[in-house]
Amino acid sequence: MKYLLLILAFNFSLAQTDVFDCARTGTAEEMDVFYTTNPKIVDSLNNRGSSPLTLAAYYNNLEVANYLINKVDNINGNSKDGTPLMAAVVKGHVEIAKALIDAGADPNLTDANGATALHYAVMFNNQELATLLMDADASAFMKNNVGQSPLDFAKMHNDKTLNTILNK
Repeated sequence: MKYLLLILAFNFSLAQTDVFDCARTGTAEEMDVFYTTNPKIVDSLNNRGSSPLTLAAYYNNLEVANYLINKVDNINGNSKDGTPLMAAVVKGHVEIAKALIDAGADPNLTDANGATALHYAVMFNNQELATLLMDADASAFMKNNVGQSPLDFAKMHNDKTLNTILNK
């Protein structure tokens, strides 16, 4: 019995590693194999605290992200690195950010630094994502842990277009 438990634990650990690799570079069909075997695996966290959806968003794996959006328990699954929406925004992945927002992702959630997805869009001077987030009711006035809002970042960039977007 003891050995059976060790084998099961090893297999679960191996499957978790594989599900995270699949989130980065796999296909929806491959992810479906993991989900069919264990539906809870799509909500698991890796050793860095990231979910498969966060990794798919970060690595721009649109096919897997779209699959996971319909399978995860919480589309806003916030890890120490933030939400899947933040991961997409940080990397500039507009299509994934749009898919997450369309599925109900909350643009006003904060990460460990108190930053929202809009903070990151402005920080990286991404006008398209800033517009997308503002259209999804993101707040330009939420302050991070050091008291700065996305609007403050836009002023620091001295970007008139970003300022216009944030002052809608």
